[in-house]
Amino acid sequence: MPAEPLRLLARHFGVGAEKYTERDEMGNIIHDGENNWQRGYKWSLSFAALNRHLWQFWSGEDIDAETGTPHIIAVAWHAFTLAWFADNLPEYDNRPGRNIDA
Repeated sequence: MPAEPLRLLARHFGVGAEKYTERDEMGNIIHDGENNWQRGYKWSLSFAALNRHLWQFWSGEDIDAETGTPHIIAVAWHAFTLAWFADNLPEYDNRPGRNIDA
């Protein structure tokens, strides 16, 4: 596997950890966002984000302005996350025809 895309994917996991870390007015951590994604969420959220990033990439926008990460790396992140969810968090599977609310 090529090392650079994997490095960028690992970096993107860290960007998400920082994005979802909550701090008080003094800058103290209230909630650490590291591995926040492992708590799970509806699969449709990652599916939608994956598609948004894919279309942004396909439309010629290479870098996500919010994270500084290439859109195609965000696509990979959501694909890997959905693969992990399939093995570990089936209770959040809200694909059409599944039993939880979309």
